[in-house]
Amino acid sequence: MNKKLKIVLIIFLFAIVWFYRETTFIYTNALISELQNKTGNGFKMFAGLGFLKHCDLRTLLMLKWVFTIIYVIVFWLLCLLMVKWFYNTAIHYKLTHIIYLSVPVLSFVVYTLSHLINGGQEYGYMFSRHLLGAAQSPLIAMLLISVFLIHDNKS
Repeated sequence: MNKKLKIVLIIFLFAIVWFYRETTFIYTNALISELQNKTGNGFKMFAGLGFLKHCDLRTLLMLKWVFTIIYVIVFWLLCLLMVKWFYNTAIHYKLTHIIYLSVPVLSFVVYTLSHLINGGQEYGYMFSRHLLGAAQSPLIAMLLISVFLIHDNKS
């Protein structure tokens, strides 16, 4: 497969996964809101997510964590595919793993430490949520490309 086709394909894969991730969370949050507010307004469910309508509030809240873990792993794997196609060296794989392992750890540490500060829980949660959100988007791939360019120019 030529390089231009790989570039188009990796961008397409990131876009499709990101769209599906956003859709998953929008519908899950809408269902949670519906259950919490007992509105029962209903809305048309995106294809493939219909199973969520049968979940109770507790299950939906737990599924958000499961979805977070799944999408972090999927974007990590997409970054590894990007590394394989365009860089394919041990240092590039290592940098990808370091970043993807650091994000959840940093998120957990900030979230945990924020509970030790009076009034800091909300800020800790927000920061952790945004950090994990970055790991579930093409943002880290863009960061990695920049890091790789800097690293490769120094070598």
